[in-house]
Amino acid sequence: MSQQNSAAPGWYPDGSGSHRYWDGAGWTSHTASPASVAAGLVGDPTSPLPSASAATEPDGGASVAPSSSSRSQKVRRQAITAGVGVLALLLGLVMGSAGGPSQSDLDQAEADLATVTSERDEQGALLLTATTDLESSQTRVTELEQEASDNAAAAQATTELELAQATRTEELDAREVDLATREAAVATRESDAEAREAAVGTRESEVGAREESVTTREAAVPTQRQAAAPAPAATQAPAQSNVSYRNCSEARAAGAAPVLRGEPGYGSHLDRDGDGVGCE
Repeated sequence: MSQQNSAAPGWYPDGSGSHRYWDGAGWTSHTASPASVAAGLVGDPTSPLPSASAATEPDGGASVAPSSSSRSQKVRRQAITAGVGVLALLLGLVMGSAGGPSQSDLDQAEADLATVTSERDEQGALLLTATTDLESSQTRVTELEQEASDNAAAAQATTELELAQATRTEELDAREVDLATREAAVATRESDAEAREAAVGTRESEVGAREESVTTREAAVPTQRQAAAPAPAATQAPAQSNVSYRNCSEARAAGAAPVLRGEPGYGSHLDRDGDGVGCE
C-alpha cells in the first residue's frame, strides 16, 4: 500500500473493505469498520486518553453531560471530518508520485466513500430518532415521578385519616364504657330509692294500722268502764289503794280487768303497750 505524506491524519479506506488510521506519516496497525468511522465511534488511536479534569467545567465544577443536540452535532462533525479525510486521501492518491494507487483502488475508495456517506446519513437519522425517543422517555419518567410523588402524598394523607378515625373510635369506646357505668350507677340508685320508698310505705301502713288499733282500743275503754259501773253497791268490795295483781289472770279473776292507769291494782307490768290500759 502506498503512503502519501500530504494526507491529513485520519481514518481512510485500505482497499480491503476496512479503514486504517493514517497518522500523517504512515499507516498504523489500527483498523475499524466504515460504519464505526462514519458514526464517529472511533477517534485518534495514537492520542493519549483525556484526563478526568477534561470533563469538568473551566471553574472546576462538576462535569456536564452533553445534550442530545450537542451529541448529534458531534457525530455530524466527525462524519464530515472522515469524509473530508477520504477526499483528501483520494486527491493525494491522484496527485501522488510513482507507485500510487491503481484505478481499482480509486474506484474502491469512491465506493467506500459513498457507503460511508450513506451509513452516516442512516446513523444520523437513527441518532435523531433515538434522541427524540430519549426525550420522550425522560418526559415520561418525569411524569411517572410526579405521579409517584402524588400517590405517596395521597397514601400519607389516607394513613393520617385512618389514624385520626382510629383515635376517635377509641375515644367513643371509652365514652360508651363510662356512660354504661354511670347508667348502671343511676339504675342502682333508683332501685335503692324504690326499695326505700317501699319500706317507707310498709312502715306507714304499719303505723296507720297501729293508729287505727289504738283508736279502736281507746274507743272501747269508756264502753268497758260504763259496762262495769251498774254493779250493785252492796256487793262491791271497797276499793283498796294497796291492791296489786301479779298478772292479768289475777286481775280478770278479781273482775278488775281492764285496769286503767290511776286505778287500784294498775301496774306497768299489766300495761305492755304503755297506753294506760292494763289487761285489755
